Amino acid sequence: MIHELNKGNFKLVKPLFDVETKFVEALGVVDGNNPGWIFADSYDFPQFAIVFSKGTEGFFFGGEVETENQIAAINGYIRDVIIPRLKEQDLTYFEFSGVSPEWNRLFKRIFKERDLKYEHQILHRLTWERFVEDNHPNQTIEGEILRVDDQVFYDDGITDKSLMHEKILQWWESPEVFFRKGIAFCVVKDSQVVCVTYSGYVFENIQTFHINTLQDHRRKGYAEATSRAFLMECKERGFEPYWECDEGNIASRKLAEKLGFELCVLYRCYYFKI
Repeated sequence: MIHELNKGNFKLVKPLFDVETKFVEALGVVDGNNPGWIFADSYDFPQFAIVFSKGTEGFFFGGEVETENQIAAINGYIRDVIIPRLKEQDLTYFEFSGVSPEWNRLFKRIFKERDLKYEHQILHRLTWERFVEDNHPNQTIEGEILRVDDQVFYDDGITDKSLMHEKILQWWESPEVFFRKGIAFCVVKDSQVVCVTYSGYVFENIQTFHINTLQDHRRKGYAEATSRAFLMECKERGFEPYWECDEGNIASRKLAEKLGFELCVLYRCYYFKI
């Protein structure tokens, strides 16, 4: 039997995801920093769990599954409960990863009737010795780099804050939780937020981060400048930054390497059309 957990019970599944390779996407939801859903085989002592992240619109499987009955239960619950909910939110794919290679084998059994495909995701960790600080970032770009706090987030003097608001609210339970636990820097040009680099998932001292730049303002150095500002604050506060991207996102990988990140983990992200 599979149940949906309420937020008060999310931390029951923490040991299933707090493994050697930290799946911060799942752990951020478990800790209540990031919005999502959690499903498990028990309200009290779960042996396996499925975590949905609103930010990535994807699922993460953790724990152990051993019997055919468990496999059938997972398949049935996804078909009858989870997929209809995804369709209500206009999502067209079921995307997911597992915390260990064993799950890759299980997925072939659980979803044997699906047209299962996968791509590789790359997790990078920063080597601080390779990171070069930029103490004068505003001198290298057009526009002004601002650290995002509550004053900037609600500043009426910035007439178009839609990019900043959309991205932070996509990944965080609320602006207030973000202000307490996250970091963000934005570029404001002509009273518009044109680029924002921000914490996506946070777990303990780990900060994953994302970069979004408006289409007409790309290739102007905004992503690198705001990333360096973000990383300088991580260094000052003792945080460990993670950089994650698709294997095929060459531009993202090149910027990660330029900033001093090195490949840490390569894992599979599966998907099928619903």
